[in-house]
Amino acid sequence: MEKREPSQFKKPLRFSAAMDIKLLNEVLNERPHGGGTWENVAAALQLLGINANARRCRERTATIIDHFRKEDRENLRKYV
Repeated sequence: MEKREPSQFKKPLRFSAAMDIKLLNEVLNERPHGGGTWENVAAALQLLGINANARRCRERTATIIDHFRKEDRENLRKYV
């Protein structure tokens, strides 16, 4: 097995708030849960200058939705 230099590793993508918004807009446009594909979402983000693959788009979207659901439940409990 060959050893790689640190510069050969791919730098992990860190989504910013602006990138999250672009991602969610593309998810709404492509609807990968209802017939579209995550590859289409990733390709659309590539055109916007965001280098993310389909798996990363799917995982980030799931993380955002899970966080929203958790925060939403906590806020609902405060007012009930």
